[in-house]
Amino acid sequence: MSSGFGLPAIDFLGGLSQIGRTLALGSEQQRKRDLAQALGTSLQSGDYAGAAKAAFEAGEADTGLGILKYGLTADQQKRATAASDWWNKGVSG
Repeated sequence: MSSGFGLPAIDFLGGLSQIGRTLALGSEQQRKRDLAQALGTSLQSGDYAGAAKAAFEAGEADTGLGILKYGLTADQQKRATAASDWWNKGVSG
């Protein structure tokens, strides 16, 4: 397309808009990678509260709630196992 002087019309606004979208997408991907790394580190060490906190701070409420629920379930299972072991030890001992 010509601007009337024989030179092609350039859509600067469209190009800048695309650059903005690309940068935003890259930033979102980096945020997700950072969150995944923080979650992985916390979960590997058994720090469910820390992992949930990282998820909430990143705006991932559903993920945070899921981690909290999983952490509570894991804690309850540990306590039940410890109580069972204690009971069995007392009964057989």
